[in-house]
Amino acid sequence: MNTVVEVLVLGAILAVFAAMAIAGAVAESAPRSLVTVRSRTVEPPRPSARR
Repeated sequence: MNTVVEVLVLGAILAVFAAMAIAGAVAESAPRSLVTVRSRTVEPPRPSARR
């Protein structure tokens, strides 16, 4: 029974690691314009900062 639990735990760890690697690759390949648009929607630039 322990071996089944160990296999499930290792599988979950590997799945999380693979998901993080895929998310990192997608973030690396995303164009810079999308990143700037997302940052602008989260924090709009203040008019006082432009002056």
